[in-house]
Amino acid sequence: MNKILSSFLFSLLFATLVSSKSPAAANYTIQAKGLNCAFCTYTVERLVTQVPGTEKKSFSVELKQNIVSVSAKPDQFVSPVALKAAIENSGFKFESVEAELVGVFDKKDGLMFRPRNSKIQYSVIGKVPSTLNEEVLVRGRFVFGKKGSQSEAQFELLE
Repeated sequence: MNKILSSFLFSLLFATLVSSKSPAAANYTIQAKGLNCAFCTYTVERLVTQVPGTEKKSFSVELKQNIVSVSAKPDQFVSPVALKAAIENSGFKFESVEAELVGVFDKKDGLMFRPRNSKIQYSVIGKVPSTLNEEVLVRGRFVFGKKGSQSEAQFELLE
């Protein structure tokens, strides 16, 4: 009985350590210009929370700082291009989107970053952790090209 109990406790401790190593959901911080009232909040919330993978109950706006925050549903990736489109379709000026993500760096065709649960890889700007081909937690900003398409986005690492 003691062996079973100690085995169960060890498994529980191991699961807790592994799950605390990386967040279950990514957090996105969007900078947008022109947010200044409750109606602005409502308009942005309606469109941002319709983006596939977003968690509606995590949505918040800081009007004074023009910041929109939203989290992904557990084990889902939210397209930064879709977040950008939601802000622009709300009638506000999109500035940037930052995210804390778990993903993998590799060097197949230049240095690339693939967030967990994403089929899209992003070219990387900035100093890269020495760990390649292993999941790591990083914080970065998506940088968009002129077209703003998924293939035009790059991931700039932030310290």
